[in-house]
Amino acid sequence: MSSWISHLPCEVKYKKVVGHGLNAQELAKNPRLDYFFVKDLNNDQELEMESSTFNVVLCTVSVQYLQQPEKVFAEVFRVLNLGGVFIVRISNRLFYEKAISAWREGTGYV
Repeated sequence: MSSWISHLPCEVKYKKVVGHGLNAQELAKNPRLDYFFVKDLNNDQELEMESSTFNVVLCTVSVQYLQQPEKVFAEVFRVLNLGGVFIVRISNRLFYEKAISAWREGTGYV
């Protein structure tokens, strides 16, 4: 889940960086991406990638927009290599009209 910017450190080299998003023009401006694909994961949660493809999957400040996060997470784990890492970064900032109600109505306190 990416856009025109990357949360990956500039000084770190990666074998390959694949990005996902909803806006091809934004993704094309992200210099860290070797490849990207556009897909609305709220309409279709299937990732068109082979199983055990990635060592790491990073979801940065986007989980609050997923209507079916369990299905998306299942796909993430399918495309991860055995022992791979799934990192989810959550923020208390969001586009209110786009976030699911569980995030809009929740609080930052437990």
